[in-house]
Amino acid sequence: MRLSLVTLLAAVVLTGCSSEAPDPAPAESPSAEESSSSAPTPPPPPPKAGACYDLTVAAADDASSDADPVPCTKDHTARTVHVGRLAALGAGDSVTDPRVGRRLATECPRRVDAFLGGDPVTRNLSRFVAIWFVPTDAEAEAGAAWYRCDVVAFGRDDAFAALPQQRLEGVLAADGALDTFGTCGTSAPGSPGFERVICSLPHTWRALTTLRIADSARYPGVAKVRSSGDGACADYVESQAGFTTEIDYGWEWPTEAQWETGQRYGFCWAPA
Repeated sequence: MRLSLVTLLAAVVLTGCSSEAPDPAPAESPSAEESSSSAPTPPPPPPKAGACYDLTVAAADDASSDADPVPCTKDHTARTVHVGRLAALGAGDSVTDPRVGRRLATECPRRVDAFLGGDPVTRNLSRFVAIWFVPTDAEAEAGAAWYRCDVVAFGRDDAFAALPQQRLEGVLAADGALDTFGTCGTSAPGSPGFERVICSLPHTWRALTTLRIADSARYPGVAKVRSSGDGACADYVESQAGFTTEIDYGWEWPTEAQWETGQRYGFCWAPA
Protein backbone atom coordinates (compact mmCIF):
# COMPACT_ATOMS: atom_id res chain seq x y z
CA MET A 1 0.00 0.00 0.00
CA ARG A 2 1.33 3.44 -0.90
CA LEU A 3 1.37 5.81 2.07
CA SER A 4 0.65 9.47 1.75
CA LEU A 5 3.26 12.08 2.54
CA VAL A 6 1.41 13.01 5.75
CA THR A 7 1.40 9.38 6.90
CA LEU A 8 5.13 8.98 6.25
CA LEU A 9 6.01 12.14 8.19
CA ALA A 10 3.91 10.97 11.12
CA ALA A 11 5.72 7.61 11.16
CA VAL A 12 9.13 9.31 11.31
CA VAL A 13 8.07 11.51 14.19
CA LEU A 14 6.68 8.56 16.14
CA THR A 15 9.81 6.42 15.83
CA GLY A 16 12.18 9.25 16.69
CA CYS A 17 10.19 11.19 19.22
CA SER A 18 11.48 12.51 22.54
CA SER A 19 9.88 14.46 25.32
CA GLU A 20 11.00 17.71 23.65
CA ALA A 21 9.66 16.90 20.18
CA PRO A 22 6.37 18.67 19.36
CA ASP A 23 3.38 16.66 18.31
CA PRO A 24 2.71 16.82 14.57
CA ALA A 25 -0.13 19.10 13.48
CA PRO A 26 -3.13 17.16 12.21
CA ALA A 27 -3.66 17.33 8.47
CA GLU A 28 -6.43 19.72 7.52
CA SER A 29 -9.33 18.25 5.58
CA PRO A 30 -11.45 20.29 3.17
CA SER A 31 -14.40 21.90 4.87
CA ALA A 32 -17.92 21.01 3.83
CA GLU A 33 -18.26 24.53 2.46
CA GLU A 34 -15.18 24.13 0.22
CA SER A 35 -16.38 20.74 -1.03
CA SER A 36 -19.80 22.01 -1.90
CA SER A 37 -18.44 25.09 -3.69
CA SER A 38 -16.27 22.97 -5.94
CA ALA A 39 -19.19 20.84 -7.14
CA PRO A 40 -20.48 21.93 -10.57
CA THR A 41 -23.85 23.64 -10.62
CA PRO A 42 -26.33 21.45 -12.49
CA PRO A 43 -28.22 23.12 -15.35
CA PRO A 44 -31.86 23.99 -14.81
CA PRO A 45 -34.32 21.44 -16.19
CA PRO A 46 -35.16 21.82 -19.88
CA PRO A 47 -38.44 23.46 -20.90
CA LYS A 48 -41.48 21.27 -21.47
CA ALA A 49 -43.45 20.77 -24.65
CA GLY A 50 -46.96 22.15 -24.22
CA ALA A 51 -45.86 24.99 -21.95
CA CYS A 52 -47.27 28.47 -22.59
CA TYR A 53 -45.56 31.86 -22.32
CA ASP A 54 -46.54 35.50 -22.58
CA LEU A 55 -43.83 36.80 -24.91
CA THR A 56 -43.39 40.10 -26.73
CA VAL A 57 -42.08 40.44 -30.27
CA ALA A 58 -38.83 41.88 -28.90
CA ALA A 59 -38.36 38.93 -26.53
CA ALA A 60 -38.93 36.50 -29.38
CA ASP A 61 -35.93 37.96 -31.21
CA ASP A 62 -33.54 36.85 -28.47
CA ALA A 63 -31.60 33.60 -28.78
CA SER A 64 -32.51 32.59 -25.22
CA SER A 65 -35.50 33.26 -22.99
CA ASP A 66 -35.72 33.55 -19.22
CA ALA A 67 -39.50 33.99 -19.22
CA ASP A 68 -41.41 31.75 -16.84
CA PRO A 69 -44.26 29.65 -18.23
CA VAL A 70 -47.83 30.76 -17.56
CA PRO A 71 -50.99 28.64 -17.34
CA CYS A 72 -52.34 27.92 -20.81
CA THR A 73 -55.78 28.74 -19.43
CA LYS A 74 -54.68 32.37 -19.03
CA ASP A 75 -53.60 34.96 -21.61
CA HIS A 76 -50.48 33.87 -23.47
CA THR A 77 -48.83 34.51 -26.83
CA ALA A 78 -46.52 31.51 -27.29
CA ARG A 79 -46.79 27.76 -26.93
CA THR A 80 -43.93 25.28 -26.99
CA VAL A 81 -44.62 22.56 -29.54
CA HIS A 82 -41.32 20.67 -29.34
CA VAL A 83 -38.23 20.36 -27.16
CA GLY A 84 -35.23 18.42 -28.45
CA ARG A 85 -31.50 17.97 -27.98
CA LEU A 86 -29.04 20.01 -29.99
CA ALA A 87 -26.98 16.91 -30.75
CA ALA A 88 -29.97 15.45 -32.60
CA LEU A 89 -29.62 18.26 -35.14
CA GLY A 90 -26.19 17.01 -36.15
CA ALA A 91 -24.65 20.31 -35.10
CA GLY A 92 -23.00 19.39 -31.81
CA ASP A 93 -23.98 20.63 -28.36
CA SER A 94 -22.61 24.18 -28.64
CA VAL A 95 -25.23 26.92 -28.69
CA THR A 96 -22.71 29.17 -30.45
CA ASP A 97 -22.15 26.78 -33.36
CA PRO A 98 -23.46 28.62 -36.47
CA ARG A 99 -24.88 25.33 -37.73
CA VAL A 100 -27.36 25.33 -34.84
CA GLY A 101 -29.16 28.44 -36.08
CA ARG A 102 -29.34 27.12 -39.63
CA ARG A 103 -30.73 23.76 -38.51
CA LEU A 104 -33.30 25.34 -36.19
CA ALA A 105 -34.49 27.63 -38.99
CA THR A 106 -35.58 24.45 -40.77
CA GLU A 107 -36.44 22.15 -37.87
CA CYS A 108 -38.74 24.44 -35.88
CA PRO A 109 -40.92 25.60 -38.81
CA ARG A 110 -41.30 21.93 -39.73
CA ARG A 111 -42.39 21.08 -36.18
CA VAL A 112 -44.81 24.02 -36.04
CA ASP A 113 -46.32 23.15 -39.43
CA ALA A 114 -46.97 19.59 -38.27
CA PHE A 115 -48.50 20.88 -35.04
CA LEU A 116 -50.87 23.37 -36.71
CA GLY A 117 -52.03 21.09 -39.52
CA GLY A 118 -53.66 22.37 -42.69
CA ASP A 119 -52.16 22.52 -46.18
CA PRO A 120 -49.18 24.69 -47.22
CA VAL A 121 -51.34 27.48 -48.67
CA THR A 122 -53.40 27.69 -45.48
CA ARG A 123 -50.28 27.84 -43.33
CA ASN A 124 -48.75 30.54 -45.54
CA LEU A 125 -51.94 32.59 -45.31
CA SER A 126 -52.07 32.30 -41.53
CA ARG A 127 -50.37 34.67 -39.12
CA PHE A 128 -48.65 31.81 -37.29
CA VAL A 129 -44.87 31.67 -37.29
CA ALA A 130 -42.24 29.53 -35.61
CA ILE A 131 -39.69 30.90 -33.16
CA TRP A 132 -36.98 29.03 -31.25
CA PHE A 133 -34.69 29.32 -28.25
CA VAL A 134 -31.50 27.69 -26.95
CA PRO A 135 -29.93 27.76 -23.45
CA THR A 136 -28.08 30.83 -22.22
CA ASP A 137 -24.27 30.71 -22.24
CA ALA A 138 -24.28 30.02 -18.50
CA GLU A 139 -26.80 27.21 -18.85
CA ALA A 140 -24.83 25.72 -21.73
CA GLU A 141 -21.61 25.81 -19.69
CA ALA A 142 -23.46 23.93 -16.95
CA GLY A 143 -24.41 21.22 -19.44
CA ALA A 144 -27.74 22.32 -20.93
CA ALA A 145 -28.01 21.22 -24.57
CA TRP A 146 -31.67 21.54 -25.58
CA TYR A 147 -33.58 23.59 -28.10
CA ARG A 148 -37.18 24.76 -27.93
CA CYS A 149 -39.64 25.39 -30.79
CA ASP A 150 -42.57 27.73 -30.08
CA VAL A 151 -45.52 28.88 -32.17
CA VAL A 152 -46.74 32.49 -32.07
CA ALA A 153 -49.22 34.48 -34.17
CA PHE A 154 -48.79 38.09 -35.20
CA GLY A 155 -51.83 40.21 -34.37
CA ARG A 156 -50.20 43.27 -35.86
CA ASP A 157 -46.73 43.64 -37.30
CA ASP A 158 -45.38 44.79 -33.94
CA ALA A 159 -47.43 42.66 -31.55
CA PHE A 160 -48.37 39.03 -31.07
CA ALA A 161 -51.99 37.96 -30.81
CA ALA A 162 -53.26 36.04 -27.81
CA LEU A 163 -53.39 32.32 -28.57
CA PRO A 164 -56.49 30.22 -27.87
CA GLN A 165 -56.70 28.94 -24.33
CA GLN A 166 -58.27 25.75 -25.56
CA ARG A 167 -56.70 23.18 -27.91
CA LEU A 168 -54.34 24.70 -30.48
CA GLU A 169 -52.94 21.57 -32.14
CA GLY A 170 -54.47 21.01 -35.59
CA VAL A 171 -56.20 24.40 -35.57
CA LEU A 172 -55.45 25.15 -39.24
CA ALA A 173 -57.12 21.93 -40.37
CA ALA A 174 -60.48 23.21 -39.12
CA ASP A 175 -62.99 24.83 -41.48
CA GLY A 176 -62.91 28.61 -41.30
CA ALA A 177 -59.58 28.72 -39.46
CA LEU A 178 -58.39 31.63 -41.61
CA ASP A 179 -61.42 33.70 -40.63
CA THR A 180 -59.66 34.01 -37.28
CA PHE A 181 -55.99 33.36 -37.97
CA GLY A 182 -55.64 34.50 -41.60
CA THR A 183 -53.80 37.53 -42.99
CA CYS A 184 -55.94 40.64 -43.46
CA GLY A 185 -55.33 44.35 -44.00
CA THR A 186 -56.72 47.63 -42.74
CA SER A 187 -56.79 48.93 -46.34
CA ALA A 188 -55.58 47.89 -49.79
CA PRO A 189 -51.97 46.66 -49.81
CA GLY A 190 -49.62 49.48 -50.73
CA SER A 191 -52.15 52.20 -49.95
CA PRO A 192 -51.71 54.84 -47.22
CA GLY A 193 -52.70 53.47 -43.85
CA PHE A 194 -52.27 49.82 -44.82
CA GLU A 195 -51.43 47.59 -41.90
CA ARG A 196 -51.27 43.84 -41.95
CA VAL A 197 -53.41 42.35 -39.17
CA ILE A 198 -54.77 39.00 -38.10
CA CYS A 199 -58.27 38.49 -39.50
CA SER A 200 -59.88 38.43 -36.06
CA LEU A 201 -59.16 42.19 -35.88
CA PRO A 202 -61.12 44.82 -37.85
CA HIS A 203 -60.08 44.82 -41.52
CA THR A 204 -61.24 45.78 -45.01
CA TRP A 205 -59.01 43.58 -47.21
CA ARG A 206 -58.01 39.94 -47.01
CA ALA A 207 -55.32 37.73 -48.52
CA LEU A 208 -57.30 35.05 -50.38
CA THR A 209 -54.51 32.79 -51.58
CA THR A 210 -50.80 32.57 -52.27
CA LEU A 211 -49.29 32.17 -55.73
CA ARG A 212 -45.96 30.48 -56.27
CA ILE A 213 -43.20 31.99 -58.38
CA ALA A 214 -40.72 29.96 -60.40
CA ASP A 215 -37.80 29.15 -58.13
CA SER A 216 -34.31 30.49 -58.72
CA ALA A 217 -31.37 31.02 -56.42
CA ARG A 218 -31.06 34.69 -57.34
CA TYR A 219 -33.90 37.17 -56.84
CA PRO A 220 -35.54 37.66 -60.28
CA GLY A 221 -36.08 41.38 -59.75
CA VAL A 222 -39.17 43.43 -58.97
CA ALA A 223 -40.43 43.61 -62.56
CA LYS A 224 -40.28 39.83 -62.92
CA VAL A 225 -41.97 38.92 -59.64
CA ARG A 226 -44.60 41.63 -60.15
CA SER A 227 -45.61 40.38 -63.58
CA SER A 228 -45.38 36.69 -62.64
CA GLY A 229 -48.43 36.79 -60.39
CA ASP A 230 -50.46 39.86 -61.31
CA GLY A 231 -52.61 38.24 -64.01
CA ALA A 232 -53.06 35.02 -62.06
CA CYS A 233 -54.20 36.99 -59.02
CA ALA A 234 -56.77 38.92 -61.07
CA ASP A 235 -58.10 35.66 -62.49
CA TYR A 236 -58.34 34.08 -59.05
CA VAL A 237 -60.22 37.00 -57.51
CA GLU A 238 -62.61 37.08 -60.47
CA SER A 239 -63.31 33.37 -60.07
CA GLN A 240 -64.16 33.90 -56.41
CA ALA A 241 -66.33 36.96 -57.02
CA GLY A 242 -68.47 35.40 -59.75
CA PHE A 243 -69.85 37.45 -62.62
CA THR A 244 -68.88 41.10 -62.28
CA THR A 245 -67.83 43.85 -64.64
CA GLU A 246 -65.06 45.12 -62.40
CA ILE A 247 -62.94 43.65 -59.64
CA ASP A 248 -60.49 45.04 -57.12
CA TYR A 249 -57.48 42.98 -56.27
CA GLY A 250 -53.94 43.37 -55.03
CA TRP A 251 -50.87 41.32 -55.89
CA GLU A 252 -48.17 41.46 -53.22
CA TRP A 253 -44.97 39.91 -54.53
CA PRO A 254 -42.04 38.79 -52.33
CA THR A 255 -39.25 41.24 -51.62
CA GLU A 256 -35.60 40.39 -52.14
CA ALA A 257 -35.15 39.97 -48.38
CA GLN A 258 -38.06 37.53 -48.25
CA TRP A 259 -36.67 35.67 -51.25
CA GLU A 260 -33.38 35.17 -49.42
CA THR A 261 -35.25 33.52 -46.54
CA GLY A 262 -36.82 31.03 -48.94
CA GLN A 263 -40.20 32.63 -49.67
CA ARG A 264 -41.15 31.78 -53.25
CA TYR A 265 -44.74 32.99 -53.23
CA GLY A 266 -46.76 36.20 -53.07
CA PHE A 267 -50.15 37.11 -51.64
CA CYS A 268 -53.28 37.69 -53.70
CA TRP A 269 -55.58 40.21 -51.98
CA ALA A 270 -59.19 41.31 -52.42
CA PRO A 271 -61.66 43.48 -50.50
CA ALA A 272 -63.12 41.60 -47.55
